[in-house]
Amino acid sequence: MNINIIKASVRERDAALLSLDKDTIIRYFKKYDVPYSTSDDIVFWAAVHKARLQIEKMPDEAKEISRQWLNDNGFKDTIDWDNL
Repeated sequence: MNINIIKASVRERDAALLSLDKDTIIRYFKKYDVPYSTSDDIVFWAAVHKARLQIEKMPDEAKEISRQWLNDNGFKDTIDWDNL
């Protein structure tokens, strides 16, 4: 895969996740065949917020919004990589 295509995909991902607009995020997921929860809205948003926390270039303010959302909804703001 061409490095420019990868870079464009990452920029699109970051913009979609930063937007917190469900339609924008789903369009990105569909375009790149990213699996996502269609049956449970809270699972969808938990995955989005956890993903935002893993993006190095995500602004600190956006990460704090995601941490707060996860904590408010009973989720950890970390990923237990050893138990996936």
